[in-house]
Amino acid sequence: MKRYALVIGIGKYANLNELSKPASDAQAVAEVLKKHGDFQEVTLLNGIKAKLGWVEYDTLGVKLTKFLKQAATQDPLLYSPASSSIFSRVT
Repeated sequence: MKRYALVIGIGKYANLNELSKPASDAQAVAEVLKKHGDFQEVTLLNGIKAKLGWVEYDTLGVKLTKFLKQAATQDPLLYSPASSSIFSRVT
């Protein structure tokens, strides 16, 4: 059984004050999952170097759609939005 993880660290929003930790927190979570999580794929969305914490809507949509299609196969998933909370469905 394959395991997938999607880690999101959004700290910059159009009309809100910037959050300082989500991008680096997401990076740390992704590194731990890659090293110790036995996942076939860990996808990290925490922006680009020039705009760390800013994730484009289209990019988020594409990655989330791919992730949810993997969910349809009944393979275990871990979804981690570092800016708010962690949801998991790992068996």
